[in-house]
Amino acid sequence: MPKNFPPFTLHVMRALAVVEDKHASMLENSIAALYKGMWVDDKSIHEPAVFGAILSEVLGEEKARRVVEDVSLPPTKPQCLLTFPFSLFRGNC
Repeated sequence: MPKNFPPFTLHVMRALAVVEDKHASMLENSIAALYKGMWVDDKSIHEPAVFGAILSEVLGEEKARRVVEDVSLPPTKPQCLLTFPFSLFRGNC
């Protein structure tokens, strides 16, 4: 069990909504990397610096930095609410 279980994953969900919106072809690999970071590597993925570093392995540093910045922007919040139920349905969450 991860050390900070259960983590507060709202920011991670928002980050994945941004990835889906701006880098859709990298969404699956982003989810896999975050999953590995939490469940295998026992990283605190709820921290922006940590999930940003994990996403940089998939997206590259510049794109990951922009994703982390976009997490707190107002347009991301409704997008997350719209995307999350569909992600559950598709089995992404």
